Amino acid sequence: MATGMLIHDDRYLRNIFFSLIYLGVIVVMFIPGSSYFGYAIIAAGLMMIILIFFQYIIYDAVKNSTDGNFSKLKTFLFSLISDGTPVFMVFGIVVYLLTITMTYNANIMAGDVTPQYINFRNISAIFLVIEAILLNTFLSEKRRKMFTEERAEETGSLGNKAMKFLSENIGMGLITVLFATLHVLVVIIIDMNLRYFTTEGMASRQSKSKGILLAQKIKEQNKKEREEEEKEEEEREEKENDYSDFLNKL
Repeated sequence: MATGMLIHDDRYLRNIFFSLIYLGVIVVMFIPGSSYFGYAIIAAGLMMIILIFFQYIIYDAVKNSTDGNFSKLKTFLFSLISDGTPVFMVFGIVVYLLTITMTYNANIMAGDVTPQYINFRNISAIFLVIEAILLNTFLSEKRRKMFTEERAEETGSLGNKAMKFLSENIGMGLITVLFATLHVLVVIIIDMNLRYFTTEGMASRQSKSKGILLAQKIKEQNKKEREEEEKEEEEREEKENDYSDFLNKL
């Protein structure tokens, strides 16, 4: 009974948890030095959403299986794999982002990152927003199917019918998985960028380049001074020779 009440009253909870995801995205995009903190907020929000999702599939397994515990377990595992893939993929992506951000946090804090990293980080944040919207729609649809006995009538605008067709025939879960797959590629690029292009740090490489240029400039200046000294020495010797010749003639 308590579980049923919690499921029926979970809308405000979902709104709070998805708000945490959006807050984390804002932190990632606009406070780069705290990116790991933003990803931690997103991961916490998704963890709470996973708990709500577990309640859904447990409720669904208990409601639709009447043949015993084994049948309920099969229904539970099937729902966990088929319906849980979108949620777990997005959560795995966020954990991956959190891991690589904490690993290279020193470079990120120091600004030793490439412009490509910043671009793909923002693209990743946009993907997270889209995935959060899709997950919210996916969970709302699953909740509606559990507690609505009669299907909605085929009325409404063409746009509503199109969204209804996508939701019922393709499924928001599959759309979320497709976006998550593209997101994985973006995250791999972020990882490669941080791993191979910020090992020494952009600032270090720029500092080394400036040092090399300065050393070359000093070397050229010293060479020029030596050439001028040699020239002066030759002129001095030439004058001394001329003076010696003059004295000899006298």
